[in-house]
Amino acid sequence: MYKSDFHTKMKLGQLPGKTKVLFFAILISMPVSIAYSVFYYLEKNFLKMGASSMTLLLEIPILYYLVTRPEKYALKHMIALLVAIGPIHSMFNQLDKPGLLIWVVPYPLYLFVATGFRTGMIWNICIYIILIYGYFFHPLYEQLPDISASMMIDFALANLFVFLISGYFAFRIEKDAEEMADRSHKLNKSLQLIDQDLKFARVIQQNVILKQAKQFPGIHIASAYQPYSHVSGDFFDIAEIRPGLIRFFIADVTGHGLQAALVTMTLKSEYDFFKEKYLATDKLLENLNHSFCDKFHDTHIFATAFLVDLDLKNHSLEYTSAGHPTQFLLGNSNNDQIESLSNRGKPLGIASGNIYESSRIPISASMRLYLFTDGLTETHNELKQEFGEDRLIQEILKTRSLDVKKQVANLMQSAREFSHHNEVSDDVACIIAEIETRS
Repeated sequence: MYKSDFHTKMKLGQLPGKTKVLFFAILISMPVSIAYSVFYYLEKNFLKMGASSMTLLLEIPILYYLVTRPEKYALKHMIALLVAIGPIHSMFNQLDKPGLLIWVVPYPLYLFVATGFRTGMIWNICIYIILIYGYFFHPLYEQLPDISASMMIDFALANLFVFLISGYFAFRIEKDAEEMADRSHKLNKSLQLIDQDLKFARVIQQNVILKQAKQFPGIHIASAYQPYSHVSGDFFDIAEIRPGLIRFFIADVTGHGLQAALVTMTLKSEYDFFKEKYLATDKLLENLNHSFCDKFHDTHIFATAFLVDLDLKNHSLEYTSAGHPTQFLLGNSNNDQIESLSNRGKPLGIASGNIYESSRIPISASMRLYLFTDGLTETHNELKQEFGEDRLIQEILKTRSLDVKKQVANLMQSAREFSHHNEVSDDVACIIAEIETRS
């Protein structure tokens, strides 16, 4: 709906198609009205000058209302009246001068454009009735009986031809518009059903994923999850494989939306099959990659993944990366150094025989593990600058004193503020795990 505020500046490009046609038709007719007013003034014919001036005064508010209130349907009848005045006047007063009547012939088209097919038909029939009445009874126009019947018939036939052609096209346009409106209604209904299904899918996916963020003895865990659309291509899983051994898995499937979400849930199902097995992180990813390739080898879909085994009893952390971005481990409260966790490894789904490497490092109390997908670091602002790893590290160090729940919320908020709250361009998942005590 267009605003009717006087101060609102409406761009012509934003007006509906019919409204633009009418706007320019009236705009073009204004100089004609001015010229006739001046001409009749010079001729000292003040009656006709008054009629032309009144027409001009009517055109000005119509132009205003076309721009500020294009939704007002009463305008169509005002415009029809304005368009009809000129042809009627010319037919009755200048029918004996065919050279001056060229512009009068297409007036039915303007009436159809202004009012639509049904109302246009009524207007045109009324004009013909007035013309016939004037010709035979001439109470106001004394010169009409002097015009030959053949000239009258020629004009009527020419006008009738335009009337029939323009009426046909106006009828087809309205029928097409009705059919398009019907198709649009059906499409909107289908889109609403799809939207409902996607919202339901989102609830299911988030319930499946977010319930993994459980709390285990000796560690504090917080997570954040922000899909690009209804459903996401990111997921994570946190499970206690045996007492004191917490396994973290985070993955990012290529693409967005429903396709990525379906692959994500399939990948999670495959991972669930392997995660309870006492496999080293590298061997687990090799098995998962083989299974992933077997199911999606012809889809050109792959996924980056990062697997961490955090052993609280043996004070060690083992990890393997499958093409995933570098993850971080923040030192204990006496050490603010951040260690980058990265090793070579191709994304899942590239080749079935990929070999992965694991790395092991010692851990101590109050260390924090940061796992995330690239949607966090690749968040960009209007200058296409990325949030990046350096800014993420700065935010991590700046908010080290916060508990893990507040810190993960702060990291997500910082990325949004950096992008000036633009819509996210990728799925985002983030986990922070802080080691509480030695076990």
